[in-house]
Amino acid sequence: MIDFVKNQFECFKLGFGNPNGDYWFVGPEEGGSSESVDLRMQIWKQLNAEHYTDIYDFHKLFNNGTLRFFDNPIKLQSTWSGLIEILMAMRGEEYSLNRKRQIQSKEFGRGNSNTCIVDLMPYSSQSLADVNWNLHHKEAKVDYIARLKAMRITLLVNELITYQPKVVLFYSKSYIKEWIEIINRVVDNNVTFFQHPALPLLSYKSDSTLFVITDHPTSITMNSIKTVIGYNLKGLLA
Repeated sequence: MIDFVKNQFECFKLGFGNPNGDYWFVGPEEGGSSESVDLRMQIWKQLNAEHYTDIYDFHKLFNNGTLRFFDNPIKLQSTWSGLIEILMAMRGEEYSLNRKRQIQSKEFGRGNSNTCIVDLMPYSSQSLADVNWNLHHKEAKVDYIARLKAMRITLLVNELITYQPKVVLFYSKSYIKEWIEIINRVVDNNVTFFQHPALPLLSYKSDSTLFVITDHPTSITMNSIKTVIGYNLKGLLA
């Protein structure tokens, strides 16, 4: 049973929210301790989730201090907060901390929302170079990625072809080769990206979707420019 649950999680779990939503945010992996992976697998099974589930429903069961990101007083989660700031500007909303907290608590990654939060790799990790990984996994992280990455890319490509969201924002330049491969496969072409002259922003607009590649929202390169990026994307959508 354990191997079955693990296989299902590795092969199908993508993230949180509504795949029919207009706004998809795709990162390399979910943030969190690597020792919590088994618990996350069991919750995914308990929720009878396949590719997606409601982020609050998941964290109610996870209950590892993460409800503070949803319940008053709402603590902003660093990655979500940065993505929400881009989302707000992209939708033409005026920035405010209270509005950002409201979106994080009630909208971002919710099953009835217009957003979908996806991770290329299925396991949570403290960072891309997680020094504690080997304490909690028999398989080295580099081997885990090598074993699953091609299959996960194909899974994500197929989902993007199926749902054709309005915007897909890929974040983390550490995975830029993977993001470009996914985009090329979705549109069935080797695309030419527009490189913004002043922002860490690559973009390509197909008939149905604006594809964007930018830095991780917690990166120092993103300080003070997330709203600017969002307004630039709003312009590209016009």
